[in-house]
Amino acid sequence: MHRHFDDHLNVRELIEEVQPEVFVECGVKDGDNTLQLVNVCKRLVSVSDGPIPALLHEILPWMTYVQALSYDVLGDIPCQMVSIDTDHNYWTLDKELKCIERLGMVVVIHDICQEGNGFQTEGYGIGCYPHKEILREERPYKQAIEDAKERGWTEIRRSEECNGAVAMRYDEIPYRWTDAALGTL
Repeated sequence: MHRHFDDHLNVRELIEEVQPEVFVECGVKDGDNTLQLVNVCKRLVSVSDGPIPALLHEILPWMTYVQALSYDVLGDIPCQMVSIDTDHNYWTLDKELKCIERLGMVVVIHDICQEGNGFQTEGYGIGCYPHKEILREERPYKQAIEDAKERGWTEIRRSEECNGAVAMRYDEIPYRWTDAALGTL
């Protein structure tokens, strides 16, 4: 995601537009993106399943590091903007997005051009992942983004460069006309 900070998707510009009080970074890996975010976020919370990278020890006074699976803690962190660059599979991304579905939330997601359901563990702590559920899921990673649009997420920016990235805002829960809903009118 760090290559999208000033170029391509331009996450810095999005942060300046949204001005979140709390920004949550999901997926830290080596900490390259974290080093960029800590300089522009009012409050940065980084969530990763592995131990804190050595590169980040000196910036700990200016950020909060949570070692956990993102979808286990995201719903409990009051925030306005989230960056997702975790394990690149439908199951996880779908759970992460559902955790943050609140009015006005902005999310940036990396590696959207990836094909398949590429559960990635290289370079990650892999913690207590539910491997069977993830590996059983056949829908591709990017399908989770399309499914999220059906639940009220709107794409506000996209880049196909550097494996692709998208920015989305949660606007509203789309109303579905169903027989049950029509019966209440």
